[in-house]
Amino acid sequence: MSLRKFNGVMGVLHLIQGLLMLGVALFFDKIASLGIPIFSYFLNLVAKSVLAWIAFAGVMQPA
Repeated sequence: MSLRKFNGVMGVLHLIQGLLMLGVALFFDKIASLGIPIFSYFLNLVAKSVLAWIAFAGVMQPA
């Protein structure tokens, strides 16, 4: 089997899998109403720069 044919078959199977997952998520009420809280924390650019300088302090100094 050539790589192109293998990729095509795997692509079709992946499409079927995605459609099944979408169908289950949309049509089963218990799964569709499931809510998972997602939290994210963001640092501003200045805080990231300070943390980077602290983390790499001494790493770039000549021996």
